[in-house]
Amino acid sequence: MAPEVKDRLVDEASALYEKIGKLALFLQSEDFNGLSSENQELLNKQYQLMLEYHQVLLQRIKIN
Repeated sequence: MAPEVKDRLVDEASALYEKIGKLALFLQSEDFNGLSSENQELLNKQYQLMLEYHQVLLQRIKIN
């Protein structure tokens, strides 16, 4: 893998990690509790998928 591609993967993983952290905090907030159950369910699903995506990025970085 070209170094610039790996750099982009690292940048993307880093930015995603920050977003995951912010969403994790929101999921524990009163604002989250005020959302409809449908929105809560979707945000929880989004959180799980973001974690999975982050793991994929880390694996790609590791093998290249």
